[in-house]
Amino acid sequence: ETLNSLRPEVTVKREIRLNSAGLSSGRKIRKILKRNSIANLEEELVRGVYRKLYDTLIAELDGIDNGVPMFEGAPKYTSARTFPSALKRPKLTSERISSTKFLYNANRWWPARAIVEKAVRNRLKVLASGDILEQENFCPWKEHLYKLEGEQGIAGLSMYVIYFKRPNDWRVICVPLELASFVCCKFLARKWRGERDDKLEEISGIKGANFCHQTGFNGGNRTREGALRMTVASLEEK
Repeated sequence: ETLNSLRPEVTVKREIRLNSAGLSSGRKIRKILKRNSIANLEEELVRGVYRKLYDTLIAELDGIDNGVPMFEGAPKYTSARTFPSALKRPKLTSERISSTKFLYNANRWWPARAIVEKAVRNRLKVLASGDILEQENFCPWKEHLYKLEGEQGIAGLSMYVIYFKRPNDWRVICVPLELASFVCCKFLARKWRGERDDKLEEISGIKGANFCHQTGFNGGNRTREGALRMTVASLEEK
């Protein structure tokens, strides 16, 4: 049995025969969430958290237990590099590590979907082209964005994400072509890269611009308007 054949409503990426890790995690997810006072245990949350945990952790354990090669073209599972060594530590069991990841996914990763969904829904209010998303705050957004764009038939539309970090600090992040890619759909303007503060303001002509990473994958401005201007100017660069 694989998870997709046993629980087709979950729909994970990996087709790996379930071993003890995969079988036991499915039975325990609700208990773990309830024990840690996770509110609103809707089916969508449970499925989403379980899918995330399986694809990023449990599939690796099932793959190792079953002797499944990690690579035959595309990776069959991802490796949480520190996981095997963590299991060697006293009092750190696979169940305890899984519980920790469950709670992160339930408390942090899954709620981020609503933030990203709102940003996608309101994208045309930020810029008529829909290229720029404005999030209420920073969150683990990338995986949710790719999934939501795919569901809505707008994959690859978003170029930048802007968000408020703290007073006088707005951030601009370029959207990668793929989840683990260092290549972005559209980097920030080339002539800004590696510059900061007054020099960046002078070069860009954008008030409040205070940094641009040397590769151009992110930057910052003191105001929302300035952050938005940085994205628009970068979009216009050929």
